Amino acid sequence: KVISSKLIVPIAVTANGSTNMTATLTKVDAAGINGATVAAATTDVAGGSLVAHVPKLLTATAANAILPSGWTLHAAVSKASTGVAFTAATSQAYMEVTLEVAV
Repeated sequence: KVISSKLIVPIAVTANGSTNMTATLTKVDAAGINGATVAAATTDVAGGSLVAHVPKLLTATAANAILPSGWTLHAAVSKASTGVAFTAATSQAYMEVTLEVAV
C-alpha cells in the first residue's frame, strides 16, 4: 500500500496557470496495460509552487493506494504548454514513495 509520495526538485518551480508541470505516480499491472493514478501534483495556481530541495506531498487517490501483487509503480512528469524547467542541467528530480508492506 502506498502511504505517501513526495516530489523533490533541485530548483524552484513557480506556479503558473498555463505553463506548468504535473508529477504523477501510477500503478501498472504486469502487462503494463492497466493502470491507475496513485498520486499527483501540478504546479498550477491551485497546486502551488515547488521550493528547491523541499519535498512536495503529492495528492493521493486513496482508492488506488493498494498495489496488487505483480504491479509496479511508475513516476512520470508531463508539461503543459511549453512546460517549465524543474531540474538544472546537472541535477535530477526525485520522487520519494513510502510503502506499507503486508506480512
